[in-house]
Amino acid sequence: MTYRTKESCDAAIAALHNKKTFPPAKNPIQVKYAEGQLERFENKLFIGQIPRDKTEEDIQALFAPFGEIDSINLLKDPAGVSKGCCFVKFKTREAASKAIHELGNYTFDGEAPTPLVVKWADSPQQV
Repeated sequence: MTYRTKESCDAAIAALHNKKTFPPAKNPIQVKYAEGQLERFENKLFIGQIPRDKTEEDIQALFAPFGEIDSINLLKDPAGVSKGCCFVKFKTREAASKAIHELGNYTFDGEAPTPLVVKWADSPQQV
């Protein structure tokens, strides 16, 4: 079964997981997210083309006006140097969507050679 919202999924899981048995089965049904489906409810964005001198605080300052942020994961190499990309996870889909539309052509300080890439993060199955 496919649900439109995470809340609907969570309600079905809470109501049915390990609670309902269909004869002739002896064990109750297992109700959980299909692999990769929980991610589709996350409001996670991929941000690319970030100047390597920018910090998580810089990213926070740029994205905070669009809505409450759950997390920022600035990717770094083993030496701790920024890879120039990150993931930003918003509390709401509306905030994430607004950030995509507002920051699609943004350049930090007007000096970066290319604008930021701001898009929905791919699910693990799409990578």
